[in-house]
Amino acid sequence: MASVAFIVVSQSHTLARGICEVVAPMAPDVTILPCGCHDEGLATATELLTQCIDEVLASSEPGTVIVLMADFGSARLAAQQVINERGSRDVVLGRGPVVEGTSAGVVAAQQGEKAAAVVRAIAGASQFFPSMEAEDDELAAVKTPADPLAPRNVTVNHTEGLDARPAAIVARMASGFNARINIDNADATSVLALMRLGIKEGDHIVLTADGPEAGLALTQISEAIENGLEPKDLVSMADTDDNNEDQS
Repeated sequence: MASVAFIVVSQSHTLARGICEVVAPMAPDVTILPCGCHDEGLATATELLTQCIDEVLASSEPGTVIVLMADFGSARLAAQQVINERGSRDVVLGRGPVVEGTSAGVVAAQQGEKAAAVVRAIAGASQFFPSMEAEDDELAAVKTPADPLAPRNVTVNHTEGLDARPAAIVARMASGFNARINIDNADATSVLALMRLGIKEGDHIVLTADGPEAGLALTQISEAIENGLEPKDLVSMADTDDNNEDQS
């Protein structure tokens, strides 16, 4: 029965050696060697890996199959190139998480499994994370805080859309902030510019703003538009203006 050996190929010499040190005690009869390719370039990485393969085969029994466990970048490219050049008779790529996959593979090899079974054990190493799908769902449920300056997509909920009266309310509100505010790329402080957009009830618009009060402007104006542009929006703005004048 052909034996199975391993070469851990990494962009980090330290990482490759470390993985070998971790998994070697699990399989004392299995050959496990590191091959670091950090900053070597693809051609040099391929040459280093080929030398390592030849070294393992020279000291192994005939028919030995070498499993390459590569992480990413030049290490993975070098592994794939060597396999393409040599064929898959004596060198194969282990497809699985590098640390867990190498551990599962060397244990299978230590138990005398053939190369095909070893490769399957490596591929099945993802089962070390049985709750990963549930964890992903939980992470997806965690809401990333919204960017206060991100454009706002808003639905117009006024029966007149942004015709004269509601456009005037929006323009009045926009003029009260220390910010440059646009609605669908039109100046939000200009009643005529807003009316020219021809926005109807139920239309979706995009608010953008920049300046010291951009975040506050986006929040208050988008909320006012979604809530139907009630007259109280102007009253609120008037109160804010009065307070600013009193403080000055």
